[in-house]
Amino acid sequence: MLKRLQLSMRKNRLVKKKFGALFSEVEKVLFEADPIRINFGFNTDEYEAEVKTILPRLKPSCSVQHVQQIIYEEFCNWFGKNIAGQRKEYLPIARNIWILWNKHNGSKVCRGRFHASRNSLTIMRKREEILENSKPFASIFELSKKADKSQIS
Repeated sequence: MLKRLQLSMRKNRLVKKKFGALFSEVEKVLFEADPIRINFGFNTDEYEAEVKTILPRLKPSCSVQHVQQIIYEEFCNWFGKNIAGQRKEYLPIARNIWILWNKHNGSKVCRGRFHASRNSLTIMRKREEILENSKPFASIFELSKKADKSQIS
C-alpha cells in the first residue's frame, strides 16, 4: 500500500512538472468556476486531482467542444454524473482551458492539423457565444405575422 501511494505521489509530481505553469492556471480556472461547489476561498488545491487527469488527455484536442467533453468525462469519473451536472455547464471552463492550452503550446493543436491564431480564437469564441445565446427559430406563423405587419406599415 505504501509503495502504491509513493508511486502515485511521484506520478503526480511528474504531471505537475511536465505541465508547469499551465497546471496552476488550469487549476485556478477550475477553482474559480467551481463546478462542484467546493470552493471555500482557502482550499485552492481542491481541483488538483482533476487537473492531473484532464491535462494529459488534452494533447489531441481539436476544439473547445472536445475539451469540454474531456472535462465533463473527468468530472463524471471523479464525482459521478449526478454531482458533475450537465455537460453544457462545462463550456465556459473548456473555453478558458482551451485558450490556456493553446497559449502554452504555441497555439498548435492536433499535431499540426490546426493552427489556432489569436484571430481564429476570437472568431470561435464569438461564434460559440452567438450559438449559445441564440433563440430557437421562430415558427412560420410568427414569421408571417411579422411580414404582414411590415407590409402594413
